[in-house]
Amino acid sequence: MSSSSEWVLYYWPLAGRGEFVRLVFEEAGVPYKEINDVELLSKNFKKIDLPPSEDFSFPCFAPPVIKKGDFVLSQTPVICEYLGKKFGLYPDGGEEEEYHARQFNLTIHDFIADGRLAFHGRNHTESYYTQKEETQPYIDFFVKNRLPKWLRNLEHLLNANYGKHGGKGYAIGTKMTYVDLALLHVLRATESQFPAPWEELKGSFPLCREFKERMSQRPNLAAYFKSDRCRPFEGNSMM
Repeated sequence: MSSSSEWVLYYWPLAGRGEFVRLVFEEAGVPYKEINDVELLSKNFKKIDLPPSEDFSFPCFAPPVIKKGDFVLSQTPVICEYLGKKFGLYPDGGEEEEYHARQFNLTIHDFIADGRLAFHGRNHTESYYTQKEETQPYIDFFVKNRLPKWLRNLEHLLNANYGKHGGKGYAIGTKMTYVDLALLHVLRATESQFPAPWEELKGSFPLCREFKERMSQRPNLAAYFKSDRCRPFEGNSMM
């Protein structure tokens, strides 16, 4: 059982979307407990008609889920924005900057959702390993047509903020936010999943490459990446 004062992250025992959330906790230096109990997660999330249980006081469709006391929250982009605001990783440049951050963050999550679907071309709820041959054309299409577009868009977004504030800094505004962490994760996932295209396209997104290397060296993140808390990528689905 967890105490009412500690943060708990519920997620499957893999990197996946849970990594977006972990990076916020890790960069902020906020302790959290992670529960990867497949039986518990399956009980709460595999049946869409399941009402709230003693573990979750508010309906949550799928992990990742965070919990503190009686408060529970799901949906990865919402979790990251919420925790960013709690932990000082939130834009402070006014309403327009806040919404630009939300736009950037949702773009990142659209990218990884698009990439994941390419690995599930026949059935998006089944394992990649049950449809490897059937889905390969979708992966090939994604790498050729979609991946370059996503990376160019992320490059444009970074360039817009760099141009506005001068120099190579952050994704939004002039301070570290939850968007920087989301961008770092999707770039790491892209390099891991598609190493050859990542190298071939390197001239098209130099800002993203520099950003990934620089952010990975931040003390809390660098320590996390070397720790056993950091789970390896699955090798499929940008997970």
